[in-house]
Amino acid sequence: MAHINRMKRTLKDKEAVKLIEKTVSAVTDARIHARAESDGDGRHITLFVERYNPDSPLDPLVKEACTALQKHNWRLVTVKVPIGMIEDIVERGK
Repeated sequence: MAHINRMKRTLKDKEAVKLIEKTVSAVTDARIHARAESDGDGRHITLFVERYNPDSPLDPLVKEACTALQKHNWRLVTVKVPIGMIEDIVERGK
């Protein structure tokens, strides 16, 4: 997986965030929030998706929409959170 981090990305992080939010929001009514982050493997986009039951799998259309960043060489981390958690995540990120 480390080789992906060395590949040239075709979108800047802000553009990648906008792309994934636009693509996923087109196929679901769930509240979402995306942001660029970093971890031990490098930079990636984290997508938070509010779910009534966070343990349930994502809908197939949402899974398909999440592949939008692959062709731009961005890694996407999807995090399912309970309803109402995105407000807290956005507030803590400020």
